[in-house]
Amino acid sequence: MKNFKLKLTKHLYINILFFPFLAASILGRYAIPFGLSYLCAILHEFAHVLTARRLNVGISYIEIQPFGVCCRLKSEVIQNPVSEIAIALAGPLSNLAAAAIAHYLPASSEYTAYFINCNIAMAIINLVPALPLDGGRIFRAALTLAVGSLRAYNITVRFSRLPVALILAAAIYSLLTSQFNFSLILIGAFLLGSLCQEQKNISHRTLHEILDYKTKLTPNRMCRSVVLTARRSTPARQILRRLSYDNYHIIHVTDDDMRIVSTLTEGQLLNALTDRGVRVTLGDIN
Repeated sequence: MKNFKLKLTKHLYINILFFPFLAASILGRYAIPFGLSYLCAILHEFAHVLTARRLNVGISYIEIQPFGVCCRLKSEVIQNPVSEIAIALAGPLSNLAAAAIAHYLPASSEYTAYFINCNIAMAIINLVPALPLDGGRIFRAALTLAVGSLRAYNITVRFSRLPVALILAAAIYSLLTSQFNFSLILIGAFLLGSLCQEQKNISHRTLHEILDYKTKLTPNRMCRSVVLTARRSTPARQILRRLSYDNYHIIHVTDDDMRIVSTLTEGQLLNALTDRGVRVTLGDIN
């Protein structure tokens, strides 16, 4: 898709497929609603950008696409779950704030009503707890605080199937009842495709977790330690699912009588998994 992007500034791109849609809106005499829709999307994405910069999270680029605006962060993973929640929540909140401001403007018109409804709809859709929407990222980050990043990611991907299935069911129902809703079909198809991609990314995120532990502790950085306890017959991969980016883990290994027989660091666990494979147990790690 890189060949379809034109670079406007250092961090701003535009997809050339946007221009046919712009031309169609002009010819179809709905250029103003088209522009207002993109204005809502721009407000949403810039709220993400400003919050990310405030929290020292780097921005890779912003792209104007045929069906909206997309902001890409430099890192796929925000290591602080609280920061990820704040960044994800900023987009929908900005849309609700814009709708509230527009509602109290002294002058109003049909375009004002459209702008308000568009902002509200964008906020509601993005708060659906399904990846890659903001609601899904908030849900995943909140789970990360409780169960670790990898387990949270797996749970969120599985849970995301429910709202996606409900949206697709509503789209099919609209077809069967002759109440055709093209927007609903587009949203359902987009979420289904994105969810399949997220499912494929699980192995990539696991590898990222394995490699990331080496950068957790630097001369100028500290992080909280979390102690886990498991029997020596426990597969090491089960502990891997409990790891998170913002903690460093110590694992107490016990025998069948629950006596501690050894203590492993997160680094030892991850090195054993990479060197000896996913079948290694805690008791096999020296």
